[in-house]
Amino acid sequence: MKLFFKFIFAYVSVILGIVFLVVSLVILDIIGCSKEEAVEFAEFKVTDVSQPVEFIDSISSRKCDNFLMDGYVKMSATITGELDGRAKVLYGVGPDTTIYLNHFFIEKGEKINFQTEGDHYNDKLWLRFEPLDCKKGHLTIRTKIH
Repeated sequence: MKLFFKFIFAYVSVILGIVFLVVSLVILDIIGCSKEEAVEFAEFKVTDVSQPVEFIDSISSRKCDNFLMDGYVKMSATITGELDGRAKVLYGVGPDTTIYLNHFFIEKGEKINFQTEGDHYNDKLWLRFEPLDCKKGHLTIRTKIH
């Protein structure tokens, strides 16, 4: 009977040790993401909405290189403002990488409050504002890579 209890104690000890090790690694992985000089978000303002303009966010990235997460994995963007006409906003890794290119349209007279979030495996985010027939208005674009 003593041998049985020794076996059970050893078995439970090994299981608890493995659980402790996994929990420790997960906690260290979560707090191990670098917080190096990343700003809360990048902000771009479009003041002349009659002309196309491009932006590249390379300052808001927060890198996570560890065994659970590899690099940059997500982007989020908020676009607010008002336009008197229609426009198109494109965003993604870059203008030459159309496989990762997304876009949306802004309709005439629409108050803009657009938010999006998605996978993004790069430390830069490319954005392009293209007016279709708008002449007046303003736009603010906030982005974050994390």
